[in-house]
Amino acid sequence: MKKIFCLLLLLLVLLTGCGQGSGGKDAAADGSYKVTDEHGTVTTFKQAPQKVLTLALSSDGIIMGLGMEDKLVAVNYLADDPVSSNLVEQAKKIQHKIKNPSAEEVLALKPDVVFGVQEIAHAAYGEAFAMQGAQHLRVK
Repeated sequence: MKKIFCLLLLLLVLLTGCGQGSGGKDAAADGSYKVTDEHGTVTTFKQAPQKVLTLALSSDGIIMGLGMEDKLVAVNYLADDPVSSNLVEQAKKIQHKIKNPSAEEVLALKPDVVFGVQEIAHAAYGEAFAMQGAQHLRVK
């Protein structure tokens, strides 16, 4: 439950464009903001991500549950399966379904940010994303 709450909080921060700062000055003068992932890696966003990809059904569910399915460029292949998901109708509206995508498949979707799950996603995608300029955040 704690993991889901932390992921939800991180998604809210990213998708609403809030930054982290102090004294009520969350965003930089140019509108950019920084987010720190679970490993302390700081990622700077110039603006709120408009195209989001998560690599886990649970993260897809959080974004769809918040009513932000229009931000998702793809969802897990089980998202529109009534046995596995409680957000079937929202998932059906999203064209691309993924199952263990390669880095090339992910980059072809041109996401602004990719939420990966712990070290698995970082090892598989981190370097490729960095080379293409895509933002990649690891969540626990």
